Formats: sequence, structure tokens, C-alpha cells
Amino acid sequence: MKFIKASMLVLALGVAFGLGVWTGPYLTDSVLTARTEAATPAVQVDEESATEEAPQPATRVTRAVVKPAPNPFLPMKSASDPAVQKLVTPVLNPGTNVEMAADGFNDATLFVSTAYAARNTGIPFVILKHRMLKLGFTLSDAIRLSKPQLDAVVEMERARSKARAAVQKLVS
Repeated sequence: MKFIKASMLVLALGVAFGLGVWTGPYLTDSVLTARTEAATPAVQVDEESATEEAPQPATRVTRAVVKPAPNPFLPMKSASDPAVQKLVTPVLNPGTNVEMAADGFNDATLFVSTAYAARNTGIPFVILKHRMLKLGFTLSDAIRLSKPQLDAVVEMERARSKARAAVQKLVS
């Protein structure tokens, strides 16, 4: 009688272990999906673009989006300002709708630096914009995801310095 009870216990433990191995990946995947869906986006998302499925990068680094403190000496320009859009027109590819490109950017310096980074690295502007505004990456992370062989921080700083100089000329 003890042998039958012991064998039933071992069998029950084996079935429980097998069930755990079989359902474990499904449970883990659903928990990860729930966590990523519950995360709040760094930028407000349109209803139309929220329905599109964007391919997720293989390794996703979640970072807080840090907005630079406004410089009290320079008035802040908007990306939708016609002077800023006229400045960016030669930097973007010919035929690009500049108003559509500026949509979503709150800061002119960020918009212009993204355009310069796209031109300098050869990464399409739309990809950088999507990764920054929709996925919440920084400009350097968006560059690093597209072209890992480049030094993303150097490229970002180069684009940002050009953008700051160009926007400062507009302000003064």
C-alpha cells in the first residue's frame, strides 16, 4: 500500500512538473506582453497610429525621456514654426512634407537635430522620428539601433551642435 501511494505521489509531481514546463513559456509571454502594454508612452500617440503594429527591436532598452531644461536666455522655438521648417527643408530629402515631418516634435532643436542626424548617418528621418516619438528612445539610441557600427553619441552631439547653432541664428 505504501508503494502505491508513493508511486502516485511521484506520478502527480511528474505531471505537475510537465504541466509547468508546458505552460511556462505561455504564461511568461503573457506577463511580458501585459507589462509592455501597460507602460505609458513618453509621447501622446494618435489613435490611427496606435492601431499599427510596429516591429519591436530585438533588445529594447527602456529609458526615461529627459527633456532638456529650457535655456532662459533663448526663447524656445516650436518645430511647427515656418522659419524652422524653412531651415530644415534643405536638410531633409527632396520632396519631404516638412509640416508632416515636424508633427509630433515640441522642440525645434530636437526636430532639427533629428534631421541633421538622419542626413549625416544615412538613416531615414522617418525611422529616427518613429523610434524617438513612438517608441521613446533617445536620438543616440535610435541611431545605435539602426547602425550599431557608428558611434551614436558622437553622431548625436554633432547633429545637436549644428541644430543649436541653426536655431540660435533664427532666434537672434
